[in-house]
Amino acid sequence: MSGPRGIAVLRDGRTVVVAAQDANAAIGFDRDPATGWLTQSSCVAGSGAVRPPVGCSAGVAISSPENVAVGSDADEVIVSSTGISSLVRLRRDAATGTLRVIDAGAPCVTDRTDAATALCRSHPGLSSTYGVALSPDGQQVYTASYTPGAVGAFSVDPRTRELVGVGPCFSSTDAACTRRAGLARAGVVAIAPDARHIYVAAPDSSTVTAFARRMAVRPVSLVRGRPRITRQGGVDVNVACPPTMVGWCVGTATGRVVGRRGVRIASRAAQVIVPAGTTRRVRLAFPRAIRALGGRVRIEVRAVMREPFGATARSQARIVVRR
Repeated sequence: MSGPRGIAVLRDGRTVVVAAQDANAAIGFDRDPATGWLTQSSCVAGSGAVRPPVGCSAGVAISSPENVAVGSDADEVIVSSTGISSLVRLRRDAATGTLRVIDAGAPCVTDRTDAATALCRSHPGLSSTYGVALSPDGQQVYTASYTPGAVGAFSVDPRTRELVGVGPCFSSTDAACTRRAGLARAGVVAIAPDARHIYVAAPDSSTVTAFARRMAVRPVSLVRGRPRITRQGGVDVNVACPPTMVGWCVGTATGRVVGRRGVRIASRAAQVIVPAGTTRRVRLAFPRAIRALGGRVRIEVRAVMREPFGATARSQARIVVRR
């Protein structure tokens, strides 16, 4: 192992992952809980790695890795690399303990555009990515990038599991980010236990900067169409998330049927996950008795969007469905 830098212990205590800077690799070790002894079990080396450790599998966008953070579940880690300005998500195979690049269309994110980062999503403000911290629920990732100094935020796409940039990055000098003083050579980022604030240490500015962690929440639009009742009693409703929303609209939708004779039937709550600026179908599951109503049926649909600290945004619409 050459040039160990960052280190993290996975949540079950069985695996330790080390960022080996000189080897351009993330190395996994099995941990003996009784003695604490570590035994190398696997590793993932970035493309172009010089003298990678024996037995490394090929990875992407790992060059001069610096830090490791435990990801959204017990088998996931996120590795930051200054050499290629990236965040890479790795996953441990629960059965074998082997580390591998996560199975996603874009397993990494970077601000570079070259062959070594062709599989990564692009996002500004990641030059010499150093510090990395995760929200307690594992759904948001915060970074501090060393050169020239920037801070960024990402969310885990609930459908593809990719990292997607949310909101602007902040920097003292990076023209692609919103300007903020006091972030020169930002290197370490930490999140408060109550998850309400992010703290960033910037040695060249001799500062620690606090950022409030708050996600905007806006109502969705319930698009009227010509839905029909399925044989199983389902009704598909089109839900549109406004383009001004950061990331996704996340919440629940429910329906209540009013028949010709005033019969009321309620659906189960359906999860709503719609990317900003798009429209997705959400199926409301009603009891099959809905099909016995016949003719046209009026449905009152209510959607409630939520953000982590309890703020909500509500939408309501009436639609007419046919069998």
